Amino acid sequence: MKKTDTKIFTKEFKTNLESLLTTINESFENINNGGCAYFAQLLYPKLKELTDDIEILFFLQSEDLNFIQKEKEYYNEVKDSDDDLKEAGFVISHVILKCEEYYIDTNIIDKTIPNYFEKKYNHHLIGSISFDVLSTLIDYNEWNEAFDINDLSKIEKVIDKYFNKEVTIWDRVKIKLEENK
Repeated sequence: MKKTDTKIFTKEFKTNLESLLTTINESFENINNGGCAYFAQLLYPKLKELTDDIEILFFLQSEDLNFIQKEKEYYNEVKDSDDDLKEAGFVISHVILKCEEYYIDTNIIDKTIPNYFEKKYNHHLIGSISFDVLSTLIDYNEWNEAFDINDLSKIEKVIDKYFNKEVTIWDRVKIKLEENK
């Protein structure tokens, strides 16, 4: 697929992407428990090749709404400078992608994820960051160690296979078999 001005989220595209998320979640433990930023870092370039309507969003977790408000205000002060964002010291609790009108987490594609995260987990959407800032934050943030970062190369291979060709059911089975070796 090549970048286009038309929307990429057709019913078929969404179904295929949901299939990828299912494969990832069934194949790799704790992807959404310490692996969300890494997953966003791997998936973002593939979607960016198809559309410019994509963002990387980050969340902070807190029940203290005053703290969240102060963090949002601080974000608004530094958001226009990647260098300032890299040095801001945000302790990110979650990362997702927004592509067109859909939010993409490691296990779901939906139009209302930020509201759900806030109500269920006290994860509050702070704002968007560039790919460069995400890469820096991955290097300097402390992530939940439940996710095994040694799985990243395998996850990248699965994502590459989904985006480089139409994946059949047999391809998905072979991907799972390769991952279990």
